[in-house]
Amino acid sequence: MLATSGPRGFFNAPATKGIFLCVAINTLSCTIFNLRSAFQLQLIPHITTHYQFWRFVSTHLAFSSSTEILFGGLLIYQFRLLERQWGTNKYFSFVVLTSALSTALQVATLGIGALVLTNHRRALGGATVMGPYGFVFAALYQYHKDIPVTYRMRTFGISWSDKAILYILSAQLLTASWPQSLLAGLCGLAAGALYKANFAKMKSWRIPKPIARFAQANIYPLLQSDNVRVPRGNSTTSMGGNRASEEVGGGIMAAAAASAAQRMRTMQPSEEHVSTLMAMGFEREAVVGALRAANNNVEQAATLLLESAS
Repeated sequence: MLATSGPRGFFNAPATKGIFLCVAINTLSCTIFNLRSAFQLQLIPHITTHYQFWRFVSTHLAFSSSTEILFGGLLIYQFRLLERQWGTNKYFSFVVLTSALSTALQVATLGIGALVLTNHRRALGGATVMGPYGFVFAALYQYHKDIPVTYRMRTFGISWSDKAILYILSAQLLTASWPQSLLAGLCGLAAGALYKANFAKMKSWRIPKPIARFAQANIYPLLQSDNVRVPRGNSTTSMGGNRASEEVGGGIMAAAAASAAQRMRTMQPSEEHVSTLMAMGFEREAVVGALRAANNNVEQAATLLLESAS
């Protein structure tokens, strides 16, 4: 099961929704109308001979197979948590910047490889892969670093977190178009690591203000989604389960309040932890109470919040 934190769907994540729909529609069009040639990027001859530099952009807009859109789409959907945490403007700026950087790293790697391995120059000239691999794996790096684990489990003596399925999906995507997809994924991870390290002050870069204002006024409203809530069942068993869940949730929050009042009156939760959990869609009051009950442990607080919301 994928990690579930806060509201379901694309609530407060219009950029993620736009990227998801764009890539899915383009991939479907490539399959139905055989349009892959319009999205592919080959250094030889597209760039070196025909100077079709627009392919540096088009190559990120569609995956080449149904397998890739399955795994890649699930990953893109999960990265909506980053958009909620950072804000749409910063998140979309990150998408553009890491896509460009990962493409540059791929081109440099292939160019150097073509010079060194002259016998394989023709093959290396075509060794690029369609799809937003750069952004996906750069976002995976940020997700690994910034999003806390919400629960852990043990299977056959091995400890797993709720992030494990995300890493499995990423490994599947890395091998979907082997070996080109491996190179693209590694370049994306490198771009993500550079962004996390704030190399050349990358984190401060934003989409130009006129473009951002236009998007906020005309595009983002079209992509807004309501908060999706799971409907409650009507059966006696379901009602009993929901009632028990409500009692558990109420008990957790009551315990948090009591703990804060009796033992942690002077303890103030970390604002960084508060911001992280609020970005997942939880209210500040509930976040503060959960952090106090968990003694400022963000993973335990996330677990309390998820249990109280279930």
